[in-house]
Amino acid sequence: MSITSIKDFSRALQACTDRLEKKLSSLHVGRATPALLDGVIIEAYDDKIPLSSVASISVQPPHTLIIQPWDHSVIKAIEKSLMAANLGAMPAVDGNMIRLTFQPPTEEKRKLLIKEAEQAVEEAKVAAKSPREEYMRYLKQQKLNGLSENAHDKELEIMQKTLHNAQEIWREMKEKKEKELLTL
Repeated sequence: MSITSIKDFSRALQACTDRLEKKLSSLHVGRATPALLDGVIIEAYDDKIPLSSVASISVQPPHTLIIQPWDHSVIKAIEKSLMAANLGAMPAVDGNMIRLTFQPPTEEKRKLLIKEAEQAVEEAKVAAKSPREEYMRYLKQQKLNGLSENAHDKELEIMQKTLHNAQEIWREMKEKKEKELLTL
């Protein structure tokens, strides 16, 4: 993606935010949410299919997910994929459904999850450098092509504010996740 406007730069930062949000949502503390299974792919019907395409997923608060396949012939494939996904819970087949119960993590595991959240924010910051540098190069080229000093400086200021706002959002997302991870 070529960064030739503040709108392009904002879209690039939004993509970083979206990736961060997805990563943070995968860090859990034993609370069951259907989002934990977003990346689970099952092998059924001679194809690889997302779990959400073959089953309904519901929450039995606070620690259990109930997976109910629409076609009961895929239960074994779902169970196999859940075990391979290494989600921190063992699937238990219960008739025509699968129960996935998550245990609350230890204090040590919570600290590791917080470090992962911090690392995810750092990765977002690093990912934002490339669009920033690309936009700065574009502005420099525009300046050489006749863009006024004031217009150049104003665009740089807007870019910096946009980046600062995104980083503030990332910081808030991390703090919210840390609070969630530390809550028993």
